[in-house]
Amino acid sequence: GKAILKVSDDILRPALCIESTDKADVVKLFHLIYSTLETQIGNSNEPMMNIVARYENCTWTVCLFLRTKHRPSCYFSEGKEHLLISPASVDLGGVFITPLENDFRKITASNIAAILNEISISPVGLQKLIQQIKKRL
Repeated sequence: GKAILKVSDDILRPALCIESTDKADVVKLFHLIYSTLETQIGNSNEPMMNIVARYENCTWTVCLFLRTKHRPSCYFSEGKEHLLISPASVDLGGVFITPLENDFRKITASNIAAILNEISISPVGLQKLIQQIKKRL
């Protein structure tokens, strides 16, 4: 097909981005990635990911932010360590939302980096997934 798979592994939140002018090719590659993830984790669980998509200049771009955790440990912490943060697509897309003003005032770039590192697929896990995807292409 015409779809291109780009790997963003040099940012705080690793992502696989599918690009194509043909929506059917994007869907086909997405299903291949999804089924590869299902194989990796076992079919009893749904692969954890957040998806951000756009259609611009006749091109589809679908970015998959792969996760290993639903919520970071600070969500469950108490006292000064607690941050009511449960990153979703908007956050992983670059706009971090804090529902509480107090958390907005105390969160730091270091906190955000730690949260993204904690919930995102590891570099080793990402490379393993990429190798499995290549075998299936």
